[in-house]
Amino acid sequence: MPDQITGERLTSLFRPRSVALVGASDKSVFSMIAYRNLVEFGCATGPCWTASAAPPPPTARRCPR
Repeated sequence: MPDQITGERLTSLFRPRSVALVGASDKSVFSMIAYRNLVEFGCATGPCWTASAAPPPPTARRCPR
C-alpha cells in the first residue's frame, strides 16, 4: 500500500530545500529563463544549482562535485 499523502510530504515537493537545473546551457534561452525564474521567484528555500557538462550560465551557481 502506498504511503499516505500528508501536508509535510507535499511541502517537500512544492518548497524544496534546493533545486538543480540539469542540462543548463548559456546558449539556451530556455535554460537562462528557467534559472532566472527559479532564483527570482524563490522556488527553493536554499540554493538553485546548475548541472551540466558545458560551462554554466555566467550568473549561475554550479553544483558542487
